[in-house]
Amino acid sequence: MKPAELGPVHKLTVTDLDGKPVSLARFAGRPMIIEVWATWCGPCIANRGTVHAVRKSMPARVQVIGLSMDADSARGKGADLVKNFLRANPANDFEGMASAEFVEFIRTINPSSSIPKTLYVDSKGRVADLSEGTQSAQWLSAMARNLK
Repeated sequence: MKPAELGPVHKLTVTDLDGKPVSLARFAGRPMIIEVWATWCGPCIANRGTVHAVRKSMPARVQVIGLSMDADSARGKGADLVKNFLRANPANDFEGMASAEFVEFIRTINPSSSIPKTLYVDSKGRVADLSEGTQSAQWLSAMARNLK
């Protein structure tokens, strides 16, 4: 079997919730829906709820990834805020922290700093679409079905 082709998104590194670097190449060969969110963001929480409601009907090949923009603050360390959030809320297939490299990549596509953002990435690591704000269940379902 031929190894999966690495595209621009696969070349990015983020961190897991323990602070270890994770290459998005680990998802090569599978489409991804990447949620860019934060625990303090109401629309982000609403978007996550829609993603989780639709997840059961998404093709199994689609990987749902949550990358938090939570920074260390008076409320605690960013990753700890996410861990605490996940104790009471469903997790995606992978949960991590957005790296500076990832954020800069997103800014080349969409310079707005607002969140939530949802990236739809094909199996070759190319961004098929980037949506800003909360997404409808119909849109998420259609995008998940159409990602190759």
